[in-house]
Amino acid sequence: MNRRMACFLFLACITIVWALLPNRGALAANDFKEQRRGSKLLIKNLSPGQAITEHEWGTVKIEVGTEGSPARETAKKRIPYLAPLKVKVDNKEIASRVLSSTTGNEGKKAYTYRTVGVRLGPQPGKRIITIVSGRFSRTIPVNYEPSGKLEIAGIYDDQAILGKSPVSVRLFGCFLEKESVKASINGEAIPAELAFSEEAPELLQGSVAPGDKLIAGTNTLKIEAVDSRGAKLAKELKFHYYPDNKVRVGDTFVLDLGSEELKNRPLHNVVVDGASIVKKEEFILPSGPERIDGQTVVPGKATLLARLEAVAPGEAVVAMPQETEKKVLVVYPVPPAANVYEVAGQMLENYSAENLFICAIPKDWHRILDPERDRKIYGISAYQTKQEDELTAKVSIEFHTPDNQVKTAEEYIRGLTKETPLQQEERELATQVIEYVQNLLQPKPPKTQLAVAPHVLATTIAGRSATTVERIVYATTKKMVFFNKKTPLEEKSIVIPAREGFYVLNFRSPAADSERNRELFEAIIKSFAPLK
Repeated sequence: MNRRMACFLFLACITIVWALLPNRGALAANDFKEQRRGSKLLIKNLSPGQAITEHEWGTVKIEVGTEGSPARETAKKRIPYLAPLKVKVDNKEIASRVLSSTTGNEGKKAYTYRTVGVRLGPQPGKRIITIVSGRFSRTIPVNYEPSGKLEIAGIYDDQAILGKSPVSVRLFGCFLEKESVKASINGEAIPAELAFSEEAPELLQGSVAPGDKLIAGTNTLKIEAVDSRGAKLAKELKFHYYPDNKVRVGDTFVLDLGSEELKNRPLHNVVVDGASIVKKEEFILPSGPERIDGQTVVPGKATLLARLEAVAPGEAVVAMPQETEKKVLVVYPVPPAANVYEVAGQMLENYSAENLFICAIPKDWHRILDPERDRKIYGISAYQTKQEDELTAKVSIEFHTPDNQVKTAEEYIRGLTKETPLQQEERELATQVIEYVQNLLQPKPPKTQLAVAPHVLATTIAGRSATTVERIVYATTKKMVFFNKKTPLEEKSIVIPAREGFYVLNFRSPAADSERNRELFEAIIKSFAPLK
């Protein structure tokens, strides 16, 4: 009996001493309960050898779970012990933070799920990640292959910049090759000021200032880069620049009304006074990254925006909540430049096709309005001499509605560049029959034939992405029964997508006059202003 009592007292003393150790009593009790109830540590979104490519500006999310085995039927539902989490990478403890957590019970099982954010460094490669939670740990080898990120911040698609204030656009990148970052405005290169974060070398921030390369109207900003894996990235943004507050009829643009948090305040709205401009809608967009703070990219607040449309010539007063002065916008139907001017010895005259487009047309050329109206194609064609003369220079500016026979710009371009074998066979057979039967003993109108493969290239017209197709065709004229004369013609077609439908700018010139007409055609292209 004395021996039993002595053993009992000895065990009791050990238990008391263990419990009195700093922070050990509660931890031991919880660890004991966790082990007794079959708790386990899970890493839900990682598996051995997995390639990690996704991240949020260099922060990788790891989902850590602790689950307990079912309790007894009579036991109360319990909240599991939240042991501190530690993260080690290649056996070195790194900083981590809990982004979110969920704790509760599912049936008789208690669980804790935590999403932890960690940074795995600026260089890709193999990593060994160890998660420690209390007395539990899990180790998983992974391949860190982060994809690059590139963002344009502080400005939105279709946003209008009013007045002559300097324009600067912020850039943010992650896992990019600094030397690969290129910026352009309307197809012209502009410098970019870039700097890496000292605390997180994988983070890149900077800005671009278009300066005098901005044009009044629609501008296209493009940023290109190569990430650490060699993948090419690109961001393109279109915005409107109205230095004199002059807006074309048909322009749709967006105004920044400030942070979404202010939307319920009095007068937090855009007020338009005048019939020339109407407000179409208000909407909210995330503002993207705002700045880099150490190892963190600080997100901006959501922004309230308003979309407006210039619907008729005249003036409208626009009052914005964050500005004390009201803006007077002038909506014009034609370019404010001189109505008639000379280029390459030819007089050009500004022409407005209602609400479709504005452009310059040779003043003294033979004009035909809407020559293909029956096909739902609207515009103007101009011939240097007369329409029937296939050997004369020609300019054609057209808008193809979305419900005409050729539905899309891509389909139209394919028609310019490709001909199926069946189409070619049918065309050649029909040509032979017509030539032999109908035109055996008499002169016939010229016909044009494609001579060489077209040259296709991407370009920017009036701030919009476009495709140019250049080719040489021959106009063939029968002079005698068995003799034909072929005259080479240079043809250039520019296809510009619109929100609905597309534009086609077509230029044709005899090869002998190509140099003389090239300057004229370029002036017409620069004058083109789409209104759709």
